[in-house]
Amino acid sequence: MNLVKRNEDKGEETIGDLKLSLDTQLGSKSSKVFLGRFKNRDVAAKRSLIIKKGNLEIDRLSSYDSHPNIVRSFGFVSDKQYNYICFELCKCSLDMLISFCSSKQIGGRKSAADPDLINLMQGKQLWDANSNPSETLMNLMKNIAYALDFLHTLKVVHTSINPENILVTDSLTAKLSRLGHIILISEELVSSTFLSSSSNLGWRPVDKSVTYALDMFSFGCILFYSLSGGLHPFGDEKNCVKHIASNQPSLSEINHLPEAKQLVRGLLNSNPESRPSASEVLKHPIFWSTDKKIQLIVEASDHFTAVPAFLQNLTATERKKTTALAKKWVSQVDGNVLNSMRSKYRDNDFGELVRFFRNCKCHYSDIMIDIKGSIVSIQTVMGDMPDGFHSYFASRFPELLMVVHNIISNNLRSESKFNIFFKKTS
Repeated sequence: MNLVKRNEDKGEETIGDLKLSLDTQLGSKSSKVFLGRFKNRDVAAKRSLIIKKGNLEIDRLSSYDSHPNIVRSFGFVSDKQYNYICFELCKCSLDMLISFCSSKQIGGRKSAADPDLINLMQGKQLWDANSNPSETLMNLMKNIAYALDFLHTLKVVHTSINPENILVTDSLTAKLSRLGHIILISEELVSSTFLSSSSNLGWRPVDKSVTYALDMFSFGCILFYSLSGGLHPFGDEKNCVKHIASNQPSLSEINHLPEAKQLVRGLLNSNPESRPSASEVLKHPIFWSTDKKIQLIVEASDHFTAVPAFLQNLTATERKKTTALAKKWVSQVDGNVLNSMRSKYRDNDFGELVRFFRNCKCHYSDIMIDIKGSIVSIQTVMGDMPDGFHSYFASRFPELLMVVHNIISNNLRSESKFNIFFKKTS
């Protein structure tokens, strides 16, 4: 136990090496967290009751906080009643950041103008004018996925992932906090006891046992929450627990993001065994560069052309999706571009749609288009490479990338020219 000194006039308390600012409570709603100074370092000091069986968060933090996306701990001190764990000081929680940047929050909350957050987001944004996520936001999501992949590799389930427990540093890096509820998969546990508790309600599934898939469901909620600007996939606070129990997500807010919607739907699957792992999430096209997305479709087209029978041997489910995607595809692209191509293309044919995409990409610099007697470059119609080109096709065929991706993943991912697309993004 540490020596305690109080200076009530300044609202300070010193416990061993920790000087607490009792008047400065940080953003957590569920825990008492104070601004502090520990061994010449500014820290966030989390207060918790001393219990006889020990503090799980203290006991296990040192095993997991070496990862760059998990909040570091620098030590702890105690008085007669409390432990104070000293964490690295972060700027805000994900909850605070999303609320600050968006007008849409669960329950209609509004965020006050916080000078620290104004400075943090100076010159940056989380979404563009069309509600597409920025690189900044996607990096935050990737940080969380990396932290989960790390914990799951160590056979640890976090169990308490929600926007309040994800902290954001001044370099806009996301870090998982609150490791006090972690569960080791190797431990013998009465799963129903945990799952019937009130811990993390609204952000966890109704699974019958504790597995890594529990965290992945929570991550699916976080991903939707972040992409949608602060909404919950299962509705407001009053109804989300009920909707989770009945498996009724509403994902319409991200209809314009088909890759994200496909991933979120998978993460929220009511069957834990069907949810993608953290490792699989890190390989998902949602985290790919625009160039990589384009390159997959180009490589796929080359394979479809080299092996004409390949598309004929797809499963019934795959054929249904390709048929729907290719229906009257010719009418959805610019006729002037089609007429300028040396090749001719069949309508209602998925292979032909992909070949058109491939030829436009590979001959982008030399395709000239006649528009009412004026000869212009293809960039005039489709935009610059790669972003304009990608947007041109994504706006007309939003499912194209994921249909191609699923076909390659199911049939060709082990081939050398395709396995690069199924490695974790850095």
